[in-house]
Amino acid sequence: MSAVLTGHAHIKVTGGGLDFEPCEDPGCTVDPGGLASCGRLACPECGCGGDNLELAGDGYACSFGHAWRAA
Repeated sequence: MSAVLTGHAHIKVTGGGLDFEPCEDPGCTVDPGGLASCGRLACPECGCGGDNLELAGDGYACSFGHAWRAA
């Protein structure tokens, strides 16, 4: 049997990074490049996207300590 790798669930971060809610698209996940299946940007390491993201050089940074290059 082969394993199936899926991304993290997409979590929307609002309220200055203090409010968390699941994406309104059921089953929405984040791919390794930082794109959620709903089309929004999100951290590929934790799945959070919204007020917690910022540009960082040629990529993005997550306020939870993750960084990745733009896809």
